[in-house]
Amino acid sequence: MKKKLFLLIPLLIISSLAFAREEKDRKFFGFQFALGADIPFYGDSVQWNNHERMSNDKYGRVILGGDVGFTLKFAEPLFMVFDFETCSDFAFNKDYNCNCIDYAFCLGFQFYPGWGNLSFTLAYALGYRADFIKLSDEYAEARKTKWGNGFKFAMEYDFFKGGGTIPAAGISYRFMPRGYDEYDNILSIYFRLAFR
Repeated sequence: MKKKLFLLIPLLIISSLAFAREEKDRKFFGFQFALGADIPFYGDSVQWNNHERMSNDKYGRVILGGDVGFTLKFAEPLFMVFDFETCSDFAFNKDYNCNCIDYAFCLGFQFYPGWGNLSFTLAYALGYRADFIKLSDEYAEARKTKWGNGFKFAMEYDFFKGGGTIPAAGISYRFMPRGYDEYDNILSIYFRLAFR
């Protein structure tokens, strides 16, 4: 029931906006936020082992992603994008947990090449990951990776042309170095609301 409701809410928002829609010019300054599901591929062998152990022991797992940020319009097809995004990976059972929270600041450009409402984003990413682990009564640890300089590539489809409130769906890939020759790769599928 919850999954059906989760899918129904974006459809209701899109359809309600579609009926009261007039095409406007996009503003110079815009605000946006997104929520979605992430798939992290950890480069850290300890994290791989922790997640393999949790899979064998049938831990519950929830992975959510999101971002919030703003845009500046340079020209109609080109926008500068600055956002803060996070990937929250929570694995748990009754007594133990392995929670990883990834934080990143992204700065880049969003470009509409003229293929309908499809856009592409390329951004510089700066961030780190914090891990909170308790896998047995003897083993509990809180640790933080080094800050890393990575990049983000995204492809997004806006459901409406022009400005105003614009719902969009997208997919992104983020590459994040974690220090000590370790790298995380994060895939995201998300639903976005932009106010431009």
